[in-house]
Amino acid sequence: SARVREERDEQRRLRLASEVEAAAADQLRGELDEQRRSREGLVSELRVATEQDTLLRAKHTERTQQLQAEVEAAQDEVRDSAAASARVREERDEQRRLRLASEVEAAAADQLRGELDEQRRSREGLVSELRVATEQDTLLRAKHTERTQQLQAEVEAAQDEVRDSAAASARVREE
Repeated sequence: SARVREERDEQRRLRLASEVEAAAADQLRGELDEQRRSREGLVSELRVATEQDTLLRAKHTERTQQLQAEVEAAQDEVRDSAAASARVREERDEQRRLRLASEVEAAAADQLRGELDEQRRSREGLVSELRVATEQDTLLRAKHTERTQQLQAEVEAAQDEVRDSAAASARVREE
């Protein structure tokens, strides 16, 4: 009777160990899912930042070409104006406009470079966050694997004890 009670207690302990293992596995799966969702969000933010960067570069290229065309048009006008000596005053005015156009182009280019730098820094920050999330995910997976192996070993040990106990009970019954 004592052995039967022990056997029942052992089976109860084995069931509890299995339930603990299942709960730990569920919790770790939940943590892994949360890490995956976080990583997916960071990837999405990185994708948006990259698209914004591409649009900003296209805008910068278009504006640079437009300013270059304006500068070339102004230079053409200056050359035409220089051909007529009666238009010296106009040439000086045109050169002044050309200088102003160059200054505007330089200011626009500086502004766009600043925006590109800001986008690059933002993208680097997102990449860094993604790297940290990936490292956390790797550590969590390692923890999950280690805990699963530990619980598996405990379950196997409990199963061995139950088999030993059952064999002993069978021998006692035979005797």
